[in-house]
Amino acid sequence: MRGTTASGFEFTLEKETLNNWDVLDQLAELADGEYIHLPKFTRALLGIEQTNALVAHCRHDGVTKPMDVATEVFEIIRLVSEDGKN
Repeated sequence: MRGTTASGFEFTLEKETLNNWDVLDQLAELADGEYIHLPKFTRALLGIEQTNALVAHCRHDGVTKPMDVATEVFEIIRLVSEDGKN
C-alpha cells in the first residue's frame, strides 16, 4: 500500500507488515492509551528508514515536535484502515 498524508509525507507499506504480530501488539498498546509505545509502533509499521524520513519531514527549524510526528502516524493508521475497507 502506498499513501500520502495531508502534509505530504509519502509512505509505502507491505501487506505482510499489516499482518505482523508486533505491529498489532504495538497498536493494541496505543489503543489502550499507552502512547509511550508510539515510537516502537512507528518503527514496526514503517521500518527504520521511513521512520527517519517521517521524523525529518516533521522537523522545523531544527526541532521535531513529538506531537507533529504523532499526528502523522495517526493519519497513516487512518489511511491504512480506510484502504482496508475498500
